[in-house]
Amino acid sequence: MVNSLPEVYQGQDFVNFRQDVMKSTEYKTAATGYFDNPANMSGTELSEWLGTDTGNPTEVWLARLRMTNTEIANYMAGRTVDWEDLTLRTALRQDYTVSVSGKKDEMSYYSSINYVKNESNNRGGKYSAIRARVNLENKVQKFLTYGVNAQFTSRDESNMYESGRSVYSSFSTSLSPYGNVYNEDGSLKLYPNDNNNATNPLLNRAYLSKKHDVNNLNASIYLKLDLPLGFSLQTAYSPRFEWTNYLYHKSADHPDSGDQGGFVERYGMKDFFWQWDNMLKWNKTFGKHAFDFTGLLNWEKFQRWKTISKNEGFQPSDNLGYGGIGYGTSPIADSDDIYRTGDALMGRLHYTYDNRYLITATVRRDGYSAFGQGNPRATFPSVALGWIFTEESFWKKLNAEWLEYAKLRLTWGKNGNRSIGEYAALMQLDPRKYMYVDPATGQLVTINTFFCYNMANPNLKWETTTSYNLGLDFTFLKGRLGGSIDVYHKSTTDLLNNRQLPSLIGYSSVKANIGEIWNRGLGLSLHSTNIQNSVLTWRTTFNLMYNKNTIKHLYGIMEDITDADGKVIGRKEADDIDNGYFIGHALDEVWGYKYEGVWQENEAEEAAKYSQIPGDPKILDVDQNYKYNNDDKVFQGNTTPKVRWNMRNEFTLFKNFDISFSMYSYLGHVKKMDRFTNNNALLNTVNQIKRDYWTAENPINSYPRLGAKSPSGVTYYIYKKADFLRLDNISVGYTFPKALISPLKLEALRLNLTVKNVGYFTGWPAYDPENSDSNTPRTITFGINVTL
Repeated sequence: MVNSLPEVYQGQDFVNFRQDVMKSTEYKTAATGYFDNPANMSGTELSEWLGTDTGNPTEVWLARLRMTNTEIANYMAGRTVDWEDLTLRTALRQDYTVSVSGKKDEMSYYSSINYVKNESNNRGGKYSAIRARVNLENKVQKFLTYGVNAQFTSRDESNMYESGRSVYSSFSTSLSPYGNVYNEDGSLKLYPNDNNNATNPLLNRAYLSKKHDVNNLNASIYLKLDLPLGFSLQTAYSPRFEWTNYLYHKSADHPDSGDQGGFVERYGMKDFFWQWDNMLKWNKTFGKHAFDFTGLLNWEKFQRWKTISKNEGFQPSDNLGYGGIGYGTSPIADSDDIYRTGDALMGRLHYTYDNRYLITATVRRDGYSAFGQGNPRATFPSVALGWIFTEESFWKKLNAEWLEYAKLRLTWGKNGNRSIGEYAALMQLDPRKYMYVDPATGQLVTINTFFCYNMANPNLKWETTTSYNLGLDFTFLKGRLGGSIDVYHKSTTDLLNNRQLPSLIGYSSVKANIGEIWNRGLGLSLHSTNIQNSVLTWRTTFNLMYNKNTIKHLYGIMEDITDADGKVIGRKEADDIDNGYFIGHALDEVWGYKYEGVWQENEAEEAAKYSQIPGDPKILDVDQNYKYNNDDKVFQGNTTPKVRWNMRNEFTLFKNFDISFSMYSYLGHVKKMDRFTNNNALLNTVNQIKRDYWTAENPINSYPRLGAKSPSGVTYYIYKKADFLRLDNISVGYTFPKALISPLKLEALRLNLTVKNVGYFTGWPAYDPENSDSNTPRTITFGINVTL
């Protein structure tokens, strides 16, 4: 288990690292002792070291290490800044819910109100929400039921993350421990390090203001009607309203505002989505024959109205913030409205014979307005077969009591994907304004022209996945062990993707249906009761999933296959080398130059053939011709885990105490980290996350030297296995016996303590393998549940 917050260089370690950077990047100069620490030098040695430089030797040394005047002054004075302490904190999260439920005569009801107030680890970051919910259901007649479910939520997202506009302090790994937080006049310093590669993380809290409120109303109104002959009808109308109010102001006093004179943006947005579902059901049994039919008719519609206004150059000042947007001198008005519709028609028949043989047949037809005019709808059929063979007479004669239940399943079906932009199939225009001299008046006027940035595709259609699945459900040992196992094959065709176009067409790409991808794998699910007695109950659930994807087809462009003499011996479908898509390989498979280690001192002659020196990265040269091109690139693993599993264990002691913990693991994938290559151009300018690197005194083979150079024209990455096991949470609870709480007029009382993100085990060298080089907080939650 390791800390997920990246560690940066502090104090003397920062100076030592900077010294190593300079010795590595300017190794010829370093050989003269130019970057050596003069602390132990004196007399002639010190004089020779100083050369033409004058002044305090330590200050000269720090200047040679490219430290700024501010850093040098603070180092000499022994002053450091703990940026982590200034920007991060232990956060408090609160969640309170009060609910009332019950039933009276033919009416059942539930209502609740919830308040959430969460802080983030970043100082100033927070989120709050109020939710109110009401569910009502009334049986008007024996055959008629009416119900309403509604929830209203009001969220305050003003202090949440937004790129470039977060109004909280965020930790930066680039800030020097010898920087300055404030200027001499007490104002916040824009660049604490005296260079523009790292800004002061406290500025946004001081000079940005934002209000971002989101109000949401979800509702469902339904009517259930029981009809003769086993029929029933249900209709449900589910509207969702959302109103957003966004106000943002960047003060003209912000040190990096320049001559902008303040900036304000406001927008109001209203979303309205509704869905109307109508279901006809029929359920009837005739002897050993059981029928269950469902018919569905669905319509949906989403519409958004968004109006945006911006202004800057405020006069006489922007002191009114976003409340004074009219005082700016460069107003901009814009809109971003959205409209889409969908519909669906489905019929499903489930048939069972003698509780042994099962068949389900489904046909669904879906429509979506975002597809091309020629293909707005598609049909998706499916068939599922089941056989409960433990109900067969031959099985019962076997007296295999250890296996109480087993069902064999075989399914085939198609489903669709509509995940595209609302206007992806249409040509889209963007207005452009330019100045024009009116020939009639000779005056300069502004007129519109239009830029077409999206090519239309009237034939764009649904992405379709055809699936085959073979499964087995089972229960052993009188219900103490059960689960299922599934093997599947999925073929996805007509993938919705951007197809690259020749530049002469005028468009870089077009949304199109391209290619085919296979996904094959298996899934395993187990649940068990390991121990069950009056003192202890122990239950376990386990799930495992393995998946492998393969590109089968791309664009259908064929190319010749030639032998060693250049003779054409066949044809094949071409790969998409520019995007890294290769037929027969996984969609996420890494293809590129492979890092094989570090050139060592005894390999200097061979390294020189690639214009490299010891400490530089050794890149695989497949054909060993001392040149690099696509022939030297190889496949290096997948970036998506092939295996995922999770397990949860629950223990109950003396019927009142309960303990549980859960864990999960991702296996079979690789990840890259840019800093592994040690070739960041800012190594000698800003602070860095602590890292391993090659030196002559520490000649490791894992990572190259600081400022390492790769062969000419080669861009490479170092990939490492990113397998991990995470202990996700541990929870401890106690439910008070009713005998203890009855005198208090309580129905139930429970206390619980939960720790989320307890820790992880991994061989991945860059902190948290799921969220590398970023903070993954640990959350401790204490809860009280009281029922009156």
